Amino acid sequence: MRKTYFHVKFDEDIRQTVISGMGELHLDVLVNRLLTEYHLKVNVGRPQVVYRETVEKEIEASARFAKETEEVRHFGEVFLRISPMPGETESNSIQKPPGPI
Repeated sequence: MRKTYFHVKFDEDIRQTVISGMGELHLDVLVNRLLTEYHLKVNVGRPQVVYRETVEKEIEASARFAKETEEVRHFGEVFLRISPMPGETESNSIQKPPGPI
């Protein structure tokens, strides 16, 4: 029985091929082989994490700001209402695409 210490997976969310192995030295050897033997251009770094969120229910909030500086009064007031889009569920949530490594 042969154990596999090197795994390859394509992540659909981040649109990257991710390799994993036993440790940093093991991955360095594999990346070096990809560069020298197969002449592939590879980006090395930590895998990206996709940030997703969705608005589940309507919510309202307000805030006030009042401050006096050198006898000048500053005042601000904000009202905010957030609600889910029609037909939005967790499966089609808002998605922030990953940035550069």
